[in-house]
Amino acid sequence: MFKVMIVDDEWIVRQGIKMTIPWLDMHCQVVAEADNGLDALRIFHEVLPDIVLTDIRMPGMDGLSLMREIREQYPTVTAIFLTGFDDFSYAQEAIKIGAFELILKPSDPEDLRRVVGEATRQITIQRQQIDYRRSLENHQKTNQPFVLEKVLYRLMMDNASIKEVNLLYKALEGRLELFDDYRIAILDYSKVEGDSARTRSLSPDHSIIDSFLMQHALTEAIALEDHSYAILLNESGGSKWRFRMKELMEHKDVAVTLSLSHVHHGLLTLGQAYAEACLAHFYHAFPDHPPIIDYEVIHNEDRSSLEWNERELVEAMKWGDDQAVRQALQDLYKSVLWDLGGRKMKQKQIGIQLLFVVYHLLNLHFREFEGLPELKQVMDEVNGKRSCKAILEWLENMVTQVNSQYIKSKLPIKNEMEEVRDYINTHFTEEVKMYELASGLHMSESSFSKLFKKQFGISFVDYITELRINKAKELLLDPEIRIGEIARMVGYTETRYFSQLFKKVTGETQQTFRMKVQKLHYRAEK
Repeated sequence: MFKVMIVDDEWIVRQGIKMTIPWLDMHCQVVAEADNGLDALRIFHEVLPDIVLTDIRMPGMDGLSLMREIREQYPTVTAIFLTGFDDFSYAQEAIKIGAFELILKPSDPEDLRRVVGEATRQITIQRQQIDYRRSLENHQKTNQPFVLEKVLYRLMMDNASIKEVNLLYKALEGRLELFDDYRIAILDYSKVEGDSARTRSLSPDHSIIDSFLMQHALTEAIALEDHSYAILLNESGGSKWRFRMKELMEHKDVAVTLSLSHVHHGLLTLGQAYAEACLAHFYHAFPDHPPIIDYEVIHNEDRSSLEWNERELVEAMKWGDDQAVRQALQDLYKSVLWDLGGRKMKQKQIGIQLLFVVYHLLNLHFREFEGLPELKQVMDEVNGKRSCKAILEWLENMVTQVNSQYIKSKLPIKNEMEEVRDYINTHFTEEVKMYELASGLHMSESSFSKLFKKQFGISFVDYITELRINKAKELLLDPEIRIGEIARMVGYTETRYFSQLFKKVTGETQQTFRMKVQKLHYRAEK
């Protein structure tokens, strides 16, 4: 059973979370709740929950400070933050301190269930790793490959214990000179379709590359997430293998990428080497990068240009420069990568960071524009992407679409709205439906209504009413036309309703208006 604590200064929010989630079905139990960070910190030490679901903004101690305090003693506790869009800067900080997920307020029960489910799965994996550490001491030298892979993985993640390092030393029989000169390579098969990528049951071309690389490996490949593997490559004889590897990948034209760290010296630098390889790996999101990316190359190229300028993105959008928009987003992506840093990065963290920066700018500089997508919709799209490349491409397309609609709202829409007015002027005696006109401009009725009133100084309904009343006045000048027929002639099916409307607008009945006009006409003739 997973223990959950809920922290929010609004009672109704806490109750809603407790009542809408089937906690027992998800093997969870809400063991505590609090309305501020200080009380939550005190209660936490009493119940020691596995998951803390907390608001970011609260009086006294906020959610960020609460989790910093908790993580100092309990770094594995899972933190799920509730956030509003106005908490943009807080959300960025939450990502940096290791938020498992950010949920937008008001929260959707389906989102909560999904996130809690993912959190419990992660905790299960963590518990399995703890069980593994306890059993590691029982493995003998016959299990050397197992020991090597598992402990090397934990060293790369910077969370191996001293006991594990000692076991590794014994498994290597003290031959630490193996790691005097090495680099980490991440071999990514994620573009290889089907089970082949997951099992490394590869095509002949892929197998040639795989076999060649393993000839220079110090250990067996270490399985990572998303069909990728970390390989420790021997660099004591130099990097001549790289030229052959490049030739193979270019000649075979295979859907595999390779990301390389600096050359490192000594087992204790595995964490840094892995961080470098990860950062190089994330650069494969760019379409123009080669299949082999070396951390040293991107470090030298980009360290001097990592100051991202948000004005460039805003100006590119306002001027409709799609290429400049794409470049500004790629610069932002690089800035986020270097800011978050290597092995600590997860695809979801990068996606959320990019999303909040971009959406914050859109709302800040295009606040009056009606065409912005809802933040929840955008978050759902980003969470559904399987790679950073897919996230970046989707954000580029989203910004480009917003850009196109924004330009259209500033230029062509004015002419189109005038065409709409001309249409109404011609067809106002017929049934004119707002939703049909709005649909023709690819707008919602609400946006259409606001834009119509902003441009013409009168609401859509009042404009049509004014046209029909004026037409009715013209028809009333003709004594041959019966008053009972006028409503239908100007576009109304209900005679009584039109009579009431006419009096409300003009202050007099149709009969009174006709008699007054006839008297004026009679006097003019005399």
